[in-house]
Amino acid sequence: MPVRTTYDAGAACWIDRISAEPAGAEAFYAALLGWEYAEEGGYRTARSAGELVAGFGTAPGRLELWVVYLAAKDLDATAARVVELGGTVVLAPLDAGENGRLLLAADPAGTLVGFWQGRRADGVVLADETGAACRYELHVPETAAVAGFYAGLGADPAIRLVADPSGPAHWLVHFGVDSLTGAVRTALAAGARVTGYDDGSVRLLDARGARFGLVATDVPASAA
Repeated sequence: MPVRTTYDAGAACWIDRISAEPAGAEAFYAALLGWEYAEEGGYRTARSAGELVAGFGTAPGRLELWVVYLAAKDLDATAARVVELGGTVVLAPLDAGENGRLLLAADPAGTLVGFWQGRRADGVVLADETGAACRYELHVPETAAVAGFYAGLGADPAIRLVADPSGPAHWLVHFGVDSLTGAVRTALAAGARVTGYDDGSVRLLDARGARFGLVATDVPASAA
């Protein structure tokens, strides 16, 4: 299993499922991916095969989405750079227990994006494997609106910018599964809805309406 212990600045290093009802969101991904959950300092974490893969948080209103966090080595400098590049600081840098500091921002397209400066572990421990995040896409009406923002922050080129005029800007995190057909069947039974297909992957809405994707782990990333 690809276990990660460090992340270069700009790499996708953490994901949050934000929900008005996290318990319902947790139940969906437990049924689909076999995740198990624990309370850690007032925050819920998800594990696959015993390894850390995601977090779950409560949001006011009706927010139902996945948020991607990029690794940062100097969060205060990152906050200033976000503003310089046309973004907005939503939540100024703050301590997140003993593990590190976080920052929440909105990019020029309005997408919520996080930044994480870890003190010990840098983020998600299990990645690019069945049951874990395998691919990160940012869907925006026009990629030109955000390309300079993410390039200026040193974002990993592996994070795909996708021109998608069909809806609001959003992150699309793809999770690895052994059998795409079987996983889609399980997702539908748990209340999901398919929104599209690509070669080797499927786009869906989970039971509470958050966008996500599934990708077969036997399909190379370049072909998925």
